[in-house]
Amino acid sequence: MSVTEFDASVGGLGLNKPRLTILASAGTGKTYALATRYLALLARGAAPESILASTFTRKAAGEILERIVQRLAKAALDDRARAQLDRDIREQFREGSAPAPLTSERCAAMLRGLLGSLDRLSVSTIDALFVKMAGAFQLELGLPPGWRLIDPFEEKEFVEDAAGETLRLIDPQEMFALIEMLHGGDARRDVHEALMRTIESAHNLLLNSEEAAWDFPPETDRRREAAEIDADIDELARIELPTTKSGTPNKAWQGAIEKHIDAARARNWEAFLEGGVASAVMKGNNSFSRAEIPGPIADLLERLIADARASILGRLRQQNLASRDLLKRYDAELRAAKRREGACSFADVPRLLLEAGAQGRLDELYYRLDTRYDHVLLDEFQDTSVLQFSLLEPVLDEVMAGGEKTLFCVGDAKQSLYAWREAEPALLEGLTERWEHMQTEQLSRSYRSSKPVLDCVNEVFTAMPTSAVMAEIGCGAEQAWKHRFELHEPAPHLKDRPGEARIVCAPICETELKKDGTPKKPNAKQKLEARLAFAADRVEEIVRECPRASVGVLVRQNRHVQAMIEELDLRGVRASQEGGAHLTDAAPVAAAVSLLRWIDHPDDTLSQFHAAATPLGRTVGLILPLAELPGRGRAIASKLRREFVARGPVRLLSRLGRRCEAGMGPFERERYAQMLRIVQRFAEESPLRPSHLADRIEAERVERPDRAGVRVMTIHASKGLQFDAVVLPTLDEKLEPRPRGAIGSRPSPFEKLDAVSKFPNEALRTISPECKALHERVTATAVDEALCTLYVAMTRAERLLEMVVDPWPEPGELPSTGAGLVREALIPGEQSKPCEVVWQNASGVWHEGVGSADEPAKAAEAVELRLAPLQRTAGHKLARGAPSSLHAHDGSMVRSILSLDKGGAAGRGSIVHAMLEKVAWLDDAPPDRDELVEQAEALGAEDPGAIADELIGLVGKGALRAVFLRSRYEGTPELHLERAFAVRLQLDGRERLVTGRFDRLVVVSGPTGPESAEVIDFKTDRIDQGEVSARVERYRPQLGAYCAAAARLFGLDPDRVRGTLVFLGPGVAAEAVGASQP
Repeated sequence: MSVTEFDASVGGLGLNKPRLTILASAGTGKTYALATRYLALLARGAAPESILASTFTRKAAGEILERIVQRLAKAALDDRARAQLDRDIREQFREGSAPAPLTSERCAAMLRGLLGSLDRLSVSTIDALFVKMAGAFQLELGLPPGWRLIDPFEEKEFVEDAAGETLRLIDPQEMFALIEMLHGGDARRDVHEALMRTIESAHNLLLNSEEAAWDFPPETDRRREAAEIDADIDELARIELPTTKSGTPNKAWQGAIEKHIDAARARNWEAFLEGGVASAVMKGNNSFSRAEIPGPIADLLERLIADARASILGRLRQQNLASRDLLKRYDAELRAAKRREGACSFADVPRLLLEAGAQGRLDELYYRLDTRYDHVLLDEFQDTSVLQFSLLEPVLDEVMAGGEKTLFCVGDAKQSLYAWREAEPALLEGLTERWEHMQTEQLSRSYRSSKPVLDCVNEVFTAMPTSAVMAEIGCGAEQAWKHRFELHEPAPHLKDRPGEARIVCAPICETELKKDGTPKKPNAKQKLEARLAFAADRVEEIVRECPRASVGVLVRQNRHVQAMIEELDLRGVRASQEGGAHLTDAAPVAAAVSLLRWIDHPDDTLSQFHAAATPLGRTVGLILPLAELPGRGRAIASKLRREFVARGPVRLLSRLGRRCEAGMGPFERERYAQMLRIVQRFAEESPLRPSHLADRIEAERVERPDRAGVRVMTIHASKGLQFDAVVLPTLDEKLEPRPRGAIGSRPSPFEKLDAVSKFPNEALRTISPECKALHERVTATAVDEALCTLYVAMTRAERLLEMVVDPWPEPGELPSTGAGLVREALIPGEQSKPCEVVWQNASGVWHEGVGSADEPAKAAEAVELRLAPLQRTAGHKLARGAPSSLHAHDGSMVRSILSLDKGGAAGRGSIVHAMLEKVAWLDDAPPDRDELVEQAEALGAEDPGAIADELIGLVGKGALRAVFLRSRYEGTPELHLERAFAVRLQLDGRERLVTGRFDRLVVVSGPTGPESAEVIDFKTDRIDQGEVSARVERYRPQLGAYCAAAARLFGLDPDRVRGTLVFLGPGVAAEAVGASQP
């Protein structure tokens, strides 16, 4: 049965191609195509919640939904827009199967239905989809109540802690063995550094491979006994060597054989194989140093070469197995640490789902999600990992089985840039092999770029399969582009658009002179610096030529971004960084970071010096030179640390900022305000030490308040963007991958890795066909991504594409770089002309129509959206709540909240609550003062001894003492301190998931189990005896919720749970009527 017959037989809602893969080249309108398919499904009557539309970034997901809503809204209001949408939808269906023509009323009804289902829509990132699935299988995944997703910064902290713990658990003998295996006996290298490098390069390989994959390379040579090896070495020492024509000893032969003998006796097999006669034998040569290699010598060397191969590859195998075992320990530590904290990263979620077998429980998943996906639309499929595909596969299998279900997959293997994130572009190209009824269309008409730009792209990439540069690399990556690349053509309305593509040669790099007066050859760093400086000149010229043009400066690596921005700043060209710049690019923020580090670590004189040299530091009393602050410095740090704990970081930094605000410019003031908002967010998530907060601030990126027309970013960050003019200054980077710690390959895109190894150097590749094959596969993948990077960079340009390249000494010199490929395709054999345009293809004046050069540039205004808290409405998930939110509100409470000048209460309350965790039963022993002091010190208490003494005095006498006595209860009391809970309760007339912690919970059991309980809640309110009754009334609803939660947890009648409020200030314990259901 043909694909067309299959589609007709199974329905597919009457769509022309109900199961379709779109291979969409850059700028060909893939988002438009995906939105059209979505709208066609809606028009045919599909429920919005039955459609899954998934992509890889929140920005892309937002664009898809925005495009769908906008097109419906315009169609409801505008006849032309409605007619175009109707045509687009009808083209999706077979003759006679299209839905009824669109009317204004119908478009409005579709829009109302869509917006009315926003809470049930599945237009999201693939990560968000997996998080939703994880929520459905929370218990099976072992995720605790209240689990949370962590950001990359927290992930890094978990990684470092787990690595440190892994290293700590290695005993000395194992550590020395590990050094030997990782570094060949070079014990001078730092073990922790080696561990982190191994983890960085290999942990993902561990998660994506079977254990057997690390047993690499396979053992092929028999390991001989030492006696056999020594016998061959002795025979080699005795054997007669070839002589010269005159009959004298051949010194080249003598030297080579002696080297081989010495190396073999020392078992230095790498040296044994390096050069000499052994190297000639390995290469299959019959002669060495103009003399034929005698058969007996060749036989001996071949046996010793086999010994060398067995030893070297055996050691590599042991290194790989040792790395695997080390990574397994690390992985166990990392998982345990995250489990303890209820933490999970986005990368953890799909792995946990697969381990729990969620992909095999599709019906159960749909039941728990309260939906079923009948129509799947997948965007950017080339960025899908094998792990992610394994979770999607059952959904796709069901859709591909037929019926009225449909699949629409969009991607472009030419734009796959995420191999570091385990993306596997071959999955996209393998869909038709996986499902034979999948149809494919290729889009190559650009709605973005002018014809000169597209002609340039066409010339470079059609030349790829026969490229001499690619042949020199020799990995075969270029062959995939034969079928992958189709000639690009501009859309009809763009055929006459002015445009230009050009290659500009950078200046010859100036270097120091040698003794003979000739210049030294510039190194790669010097050439890069000269090229970036020249590129900045070119950008300045482009901005001057057309101030209104949007300009994208696209570079290969993050480290190039800041260097480029600095060069542009020197020329007065305002530029912004995509994805945001570090907050510390403003001096006051950098000073605040140093101050936070110093108050946490007063001996950090570098941070102290930096802070003291700024107005912010001077506002707290820091001065230079530091020698004039011998005793006062530590006292200042202690005072600020106490304020940090008592008043919180936001209030501390706000106070300091206000005192030096007069000296800040507009940019610095806005940056400081951005920092305060971010600190507020961090403070709400969890308390942080000052130095940890400094780390978080330093790692944070934000958009510049004054977004400019020139934007500098990596090529990866430019994905999905377009610019009037694009400048590419880093094309002279190598296409081949740099050696890294570990590499792996898989037999097919749908399978796990079957070979993993430490990066095999050239010597290993020479003696092991397996190592050579692995290296070639990994190199091909890396080079293919480099070609994708070049393609993405060139296709961001709408009107002007400018490629800046290094000058070259000889016309035929073609380095294995993007610049080499471009030059080979466009100007083969040309001489370099520094500081000149060496090739161009232009049609008209590129900036004609962009805007008059006389007009001032209008930079886009950056708007920061500050969202209000989400107001939850009735939905399919339980609303969440906490007992602490249920106290009654009156005027005094509002006044208390707004009394910002009375700082310190919250900090003191937190310290006291933490100390009360250490107080068990006074019947057994009084509180341990040292333990209480230690707890208070850990939380930064100003006078921990005084607080401990005060607390001991409070709990040891009067009405409060009874609260801490076991004898207070009949039966067998069980004490729970700071116990967390999550239960379903009826609150405010609806069911909620209530979470929180009991300060002190006593469960009293009898012969048949729990019989009663008491919830004790500590309050540190600063009140006197006369205010207690009013406060009891205020906290009664809160305590009632705690008591109801205890009753639900232990299966008790609510009347058997009593609640007691303990006011530490006046020393009163008041029993509240909070035992019944609130």
